[in-house]
Amino acid sequence: MIRTMETKDLELVSKWESECFKEAWDVSSLEEELNHDYAYGFLMEDIGYVLVYELYENAEIVRIGITPSHRGCGYAKELMDFVYDHARKNACQQMTLEVRVSNESAISLYEKCGLSISHRSKKHYSDGEDAYVMIGTLKEDL
Repeated sequence: MIRTMETKDLELVSKWESECFKEAWDVSSLEEELNHDYAYGFLMEDIGYVLVYELYENAEIVRIGITPSHRGCGYAKELMDFVYDHARKNACQQMTLEVRVSNESAISLYEKCGLSISHRSKKHYSDGEDAYVMIGTLKEDL
């Protein structure tokens, strides 16, 4: 079950952040991000989460994390589908995200969801790794 992220969830999400990302966001960073009018957070109980910005016709997946023990089970795709539907309902026409060039499994998932690599952002991350910027049109069916 996917539900809206609440303030009470931020401690858990912060823990998952440290399991999922080299540059994890802490509770205060997560809270700050979710306080934007255009930010939405969704939680899949005990499995993962997604943060998305929806501004005008654009939606951007800012964070998506699945706990290591639940990876490879289709949960990330389920979260992506949910976010796509949410963005469409809010009249978004385009989805974007940034992903480490070394994260082949995530890139594969995003391509299956209709995103394609737009360009490479050099030294995007603090450790110097590049990112791919991926973009896709929000169509009625994925």
